[in-house]
Amino acid sequence: MKKHVLMALLVGCAVLAAGCGSKNTGTKEITEAGVSTEAETKTESSDETESEATEAASEVETNSEGETEGITESISEETSEVTEEELAERPEYKALDYVTLGTYKGLSIVQEPITVTDEEIEQEILSNVDAAGLNHRTEGKVKDGDTANIDFVGKLDEEAFDGGTAEGYDLEIGSHSFIEGFEEGLVGVAIGDTVDLDLTFPEDYGNEELAGQETVFTVTVNYIKETPEITDDLIAQLSDGAYTTVDGYHDYIREQLVSEKEQEQENAVDTELFTQLYNTCTINDYPQELVDYSVNSTTEYYKTMAEQYGMEFADFLEAYFEMDEEQFAEEVKEYVKQDLQTELILRAIAEQEEITVSEEEYLAGCEKYLKQGGYDSVEQLEAAYGRKTIENQLLMDKAFELVRENAVIEEAEIETESETETETITETGTEAVAETENVEEAETASEVVKEAVSEAESETE
Repeated sequence: MKKHVLMALLVGCAVLAAGCGSKNTGTKEITEAGVSTEAETKTESSDETESEATEAASEVETNSEGETEGITESISEETSEVTEEELAERPEYKALDYVTLGTYKGLSIVQEPITVTDEEIEQEILSNVDAAGLNHRTEGKVKDGDTANIDFVGKLDEEAFDGGTAEGYDLEIGSHSFIEGFEEGLVGVAIGDTVDLDLTFPEDYGNEELAGQETVFTVTVNYIKETPEITDDLIAQLSDGAYTTVDGYHDYIREQLVSEKEQEQENAVDTELFTQLYNTCTINDYPQELVDYSVNSTTEYYKTMAEQYGMEFADFLEAYFEMDEEQFAEEVKEYVKQDLQTELILRAIAEQEEITVSEEEYLAGCEKYLKQGGYDSVEQLEAAYGRKTIENQLLMDKAFELVRENAVIEEAEIETESETETETITETGTEAVAETENVEEAETASEVVKEAVSEAESETE
């Protein structure tokens, strides 16, 4: 697993998500182990994590994709209770002792205007039609040019090989995206039938273990995808009668896409604001007591996990992280410091602006976290995380909201067709003028050359 998987598992500790206000922002999450986790960290190395993570890793990874997705079920109540009992209270600190604030008011952002094209709407409708299975032909035979949905298993010496198995794969027959003979072998196969294709991998195949090898692919044709005509009847069937006309469904899809793009735009703005904050503010040092607390809490979390697996901590680290306790401690320490950057900056802004969290704001914030995390009461939430941790998150929320409210967010201008035509006309006119000037310059240059030649001849004579 090594470092990137350790980071993924640390992210997996996150259990209470919180954005600035009601938005999905770059602020961090309250975590079971006392470590705040940035949303940006969540998305790193996802492909590597999937390929290398073991069963233990998958059990502790969360399914959350953003800041506001709530409590993971992968961390048990037993782990939470042990952590709460064994760890001291989160240390207090003054962020301005560690951070030199730069510009955090008046940050400037230019965002692209939200547009939804008819083509995007049509693609979304077709996607919905596909998801509903309304474009699936379940009778007939495969022919060249069809998009066939297939299941297949590739075998070498009757043993399935890695990467040679898939279910529900859409393959365009004739695209030559599979090895020679695969697509050709499906032409004429009836939908619902299963065939064995005896094939040979090319000698120059990218995977040396498969290059030149004889293989058998067992393929089942599930159905053929066809692009249907979008009619009122199809829309009624697709929407379970909620919409009875194509135009009405078009409008609904347009509203959906606009809403999605608005959320994406807000997320992009928040990300850009944080980038600018990182670039203008300087973290001079880290509060050692808080770093130690976070390292200890994370370590305790994994010690408890090791116990649940019936393993010694050292054996657990070796098995799942390929490192000893000293290496693990160093990795966690560096991670904790990186992870504290957002908190330090936002806490420093809160101190500079004398931002506080009132009791009313605290209770309102708890209600938001209850909905996100599935807790039944404020008392239950506080028992899991402690009031200080929750207040800290709400304070950061308010600090970032101040940054956002004071940011100058402008929308880029959309170039209209008339403007484009005007520019084209102007460019054409400019080219004509330039050509005229070039001709005049050429004539003048010619005269200069002639005079120079005449003078040279006179001197020779």
